[in-house]
Amino acid sequence: MRNTPALIVAAALLATGLTACSTTGPSAADCVPALPDGKAAALVQTSGKAGSVAKVEIAAPLYVGKSERHVAREGSGVPITGNQVVTMNFSLYNGQNGELLQSSEQTGAQPYLVDTLPEQFRPALTCAQAGSRIVSVIGTDDAKENTPGVVFVADITDVLPDRATGRDLPVIQPGLPSVVSAPDGTPGLTIPKSAAPTDLKVATLIKGEGKKLEDPNEAFAMHSTAASWKDRTIIHSSWTDKTPTVAQLGKLGPGLAEALKGQTIGSRVLVVVPPSKQDAAEQGNGSAIVYVVDILGTVGI
Repeated sequence: MRNTPALIVAAALLATGLTACSTTGPSAADCVPALPDGKAAALVQTSGKAGSVAKVEIAAPLYVGKSERHVAREGSGVPITGNQVVTMNFSLYNGQNGELLQSSEQTGAQPYLVDTLPEQFRPALTCAQAGSRIVSVIGTDDAKENTPGVVFVADITDVLPDRATGRDLPVIQPGLPSVVSAPDGTPGLTIPKSAAPTDLKVATLIKGEGKKLEDPNEAFAMHSTAASWKDRTIIHSSWTDKTPTVAQLGKLGPGLAEALKGQTIGSRVLVVVPPSKQDAAEQGNGSAIVYVVDILGTVGI
């Protein structure tokens, strides 16, 4: 894995003019849907309680050219604006004859990382908020208007934010790395030239309002950046491709697990883990590791 100088990352973020650690996620009001609201999608009738697999009635055959969508039920939660963890029920129908092709009725609502969904379904979810029911009729860009589409109905029960969402807290411990944040939430680090601490250091930079991480087996989604104190280089960062990772306290290195236990959902935490509290998978190579972790939410898997 290529290592990037931590100071360079921080300098690049500072060039954006943002120097505080505060992060503000995209709002639903600013989000632009990827698909137009369409007549064919609006013709699909749905019923059933919010969050369940919808009961669907299709006046087949349902023709469409390019893909379109319709918001059958408006939610008020976190919007889908990127590669986030989304929990939803769904069903797929053949627009030619109304036949059910697939649904989540047997499994119930499941979490999905948006970018792992089939590519043709993702645009329908853009800007949808938790609590929404989205109906999309999926065509192809070169399809004629008399081509039957595939009907995709999604009931979105939960959307995790793409970054920490709490309130800023002051860092009162001297000698720790400083953290800045880009407009998209990406953290940058400036590591002091002094020797690394020999014991575990933890500073909550942003305090979330969610529940505490306590169960070692509970899965949660997080964004994280890890840097070598000695080399002042980035070891790895989930922010590089904007793909959060799913973790469990019981499967993290001992120092990082200790630091995150008791932290609340929505928090951003700065952690310095000495070599004595690392495991081999952390790639510290004898150096203290600096972590910046955004705790996005728990994931039912």
